Amino acid sequence: MRRLARTAVPMMLAFVLLSGCGDKSDKQTALDFRTKLLGDSTVSYTAEISADYGDRVYAFTLNASGAPGGETDVTVAAPEEIAGIAATVDADCVHVRYPDVSLEFGTMADGFVAPICLPSILNACWTSGYIDSSGEDDGKWLVAYRKGYEAEELLVRCWFDEQIPVYAEISYQGDIVLTADLSNFLEETM
Repeated sequence: MRRLARTAVPMMLAFVLLSGCGDKSDKQTALDFRTKLLGDSTVSYTAEISADYGDRVYAFTLNASGAPGGETDVTVAAPEEIAGIAATVDADCVHVRYPDVSLEFGTMADGFVAPICLPSILNACWTSGYIDSSGEDDGKWLVAYRKGYEAEELLVRCWFDEQIPVYAEISYQGDIVLTADLSNFLEETM
């Protein structure tokens, strides 16, 4: 019995120590992506968004570009009736500037989120958001970020295919309010 205990304790200790290694390497991958974006770079991508207001769901497509952590230029690509409307959104989505036309989708999540802010929220999470967890999910790399605190907190989950974001969802108080298929991701050094 003592021999088993002498063998089991070191094996359990090794298991506990090694089980933390996967999490560190997953978080390191998220940090590597962040470091890459924080250089002198800009990103652009297309986001096919579904905005769930509870009683209604809106679908539209945005083209986004800008310096991660800074302002994001957003142009509506679909639906056709509103295509071409453009705005510049600051990093915290506090200010949204429309040059010519204003479009109101309304806010969600008790006023903390608007669909036009999805690219700005993603950019902020990628560059400075708290990395809550990360790991593999169905062959993709999943990173969960927390943005804001207490009643204003958003859970932002983003799936990556290697270092390319391909899908995101934003939750507020357990409800998914925004989802987006991401495509045409391009990171360029300035």
